[in-house]
Amino acid sequence: MAGFGWPVTVVGTGISGPARALRRIDCNRALLLTDSFGTAAAARLAGLRAVGFRRDYRSWLLRRAVEYPADSHEVEALWLLGRAAQETFAPDARWPESVPERMDLPLAGEHHRAAEAALAAAHIDEPFTVLCPMAVGTRDGHSKVWPHWPAVSRRLADLGHRLVVCPGPGEEEACAAAAPEATLLSGVGLGAYAAICARARQVLANDSGPLFMAAAVGAPVIGIYGVAVAADVRPIGADFIGSDTGWPDVDEVLARLPD
Repeated sequence: MAGFGWPVTVVGTGISGPARALRRIDCNRALLLTDSFGTAAAARLAGLRAVGFRRDYRSWLLRRAVEYPADSHEVEALWLLGRAAQETFAPDARWPESVPERMDLPLAGEHHRAAEAALAAAHIDEPFTVLCPMAVGTRDGHSKVWPHWPAVSRRLADLGHRLVVCPGPGEEEACAAAAPEATLLSGVGLGAYAAICARARQVLANDSGPLFMAAAVGAPVIGIYGVAVAADVRPIGADFIGSDTGWPDVDEVLARLPD
């Protein structure tokens, strides 16, 4: 959130602790992007008039409870929730007529400086491609990790791509195995990671947090899917390949890259 310039308060978990933290903030309204009963209860105990989805038996705690739209993309659902908050708290304000076609997450100067320092330390001063070969969790018991990362890494290196991977804590060994031709930029914070993606010639990613982060900062990113319906869960503004019926092969992914 540093790029927005907003104050950020870490309120913790539970109900009473977050409620106490929220009471110390000079505000009486809340937009709850979460779905849980606990967050609505904490907002109510803090004296906040909250707008949120009608879920988890919490409607009576909310100033306005919004029905979650069935069969919608998560971004569309959150956009509708934001519009409900605008109508409730600022009825004279303008709201976009439709969901934007891309995200626009601003980055702070510190993020760009950290990215420049990490790239300079690795002697990367030319166009580069970021690979995001890790993904946490599964979908219906199936891994969200594309099985062909080592092969695409070799092919891209043979084609002259300079490859970069930013492993998370403890992911160094797995990333080195998934992309042996890539330069590992270890210990990079999320803000710098996002800034590195924004500078990249191309980003290739699993269905993972880095995919959404790269799309949010406007990076040219392709999400690789094999166990989820990409059209329903992909980041807004990101290209994608694959489906819930099977993974694309290396040639199919390479064919989607710009010349």
